[in-house]
Amino acid sequence: MNGVFDNLFGIFSLACGAYLLYAYYQLKFKREINTMIMLPKDVSPKKCKDLNAYCKKMEMPTLLLAFVVIIYGGIDIYNTQTGGGAKIAFLTAMLVVFLGVIGYAMTIKKVNSQYFGIR
Repeated sequence: MNGVFDNLFGIFSLACGAYLLYAYYQLKFKREINTMIMLPKDVSPKKCKDLNAYCKKMEMPTLLLAFVVIIYGGIDIYNTQTGGGAKIAFLTAMLVVFLGVIGYAMTIKKVNSQYFGIR
């Protein structure tokens, strides 16, 4: 049972990455905005000035962040299972995720400002 708790953060990261892949799917194929990830609570996706352009601009950043988070989750689980055998890869992946989340947040802020008038 202890192994599950050791891997909890890696499993959580894999789940977050999978949810980001789902958000990408919604943008790419359904042309829907995932309100849980991309919009503030009080903003309706129906107020978007140009839904197709919004989806197009957010597809690639969402897909990239999904892959980065999934890779981090895999490295975290591997690192936990090997007792720190991938420490440098783990720390590098952690830094990449941190920078990726900051970049994604800045991108969302810019795109939401452009298509929703959110400041």
